Amino acid sequence: MNRALAVLVLALAVYAGTVTWFLQRERTRATSAVVAGERAAMASAGAVVQKPAPAADVRDAAKPVRAQVDRVVAACPAARTTEVVTWQVDPVVIPAPPAPVEAASRATLPPVAPVTEIQVRGTEARLETAEGAVSAVGEVEVWRTRPEPEELLGRRPWRADLSRLLRVEPVAVHRPARWMAGPAIAWTRSGVAYGAAIVTPPVRVFGADAAAWVTGAAGHRDGIAMVGVLVGW
Repeated sequence: MNRALAVLVLALAVYAGTVTWFLQRERTRATSAVVAGERAAMASAGAVVQKPAPAADVRDAAKPVRAQVDRVVAACPAARTTEVVTWQVDPVVIPAPPAPVEAASRATLPPVAPVTEIQVRGTEARLETAEGAVSAVGEVEVWRTRPEPEELLGRRPWRADLSRLLRVEPVAVHRPARWMAGPAIAWTRSGVAYGAAIVTPPVRVFGADAAAWVTGAAGHRDGIAMVGVLVGW
């Protein structure tokens, strides 16, 4: 009888674990699909969409502002580069200066001045500590793209006293409390006993989270049952 009960309890624990794994997998798939749809919608509106990348790629993209990043890390060793944004705008056409009045009155037209185009490009690196402090450094470059070949006209770093970095405080995501269950193993005088453990959803009590748990296991000749309370703060 005890052995049959132990097998039943173990089977229920395995079933509960399998159902929990399946539901978690489906929840992850649904979340990934939602995120993919949101990224596609933002990209269709002309936004630069953030994409996960290996740390090596992030460091490589931050090379234009490496000196500034190193200064921040030297001042705050806990800071790590978490995001890099590289951007550029459409070239701006610089109109040619008007022809002199005396030249316009001549029979032959003056030579047409070459078209000049100027483009602004930038790199921004954001650094964050484990405690949540966020900072950013950046640099802007001005390039002459036409006439070719391209030529760098100048670069300037951001001025911290003239720049701002604002972020809305993250809103705590409410996650409904869930029951938890899993297999349990106990050692008794007559040998090993197998069973299951169940943990109730936590409740808020006096500023702390409290959850009750119960476990039961049955062996060849005897069984064991235990109850308790878990407290977290």
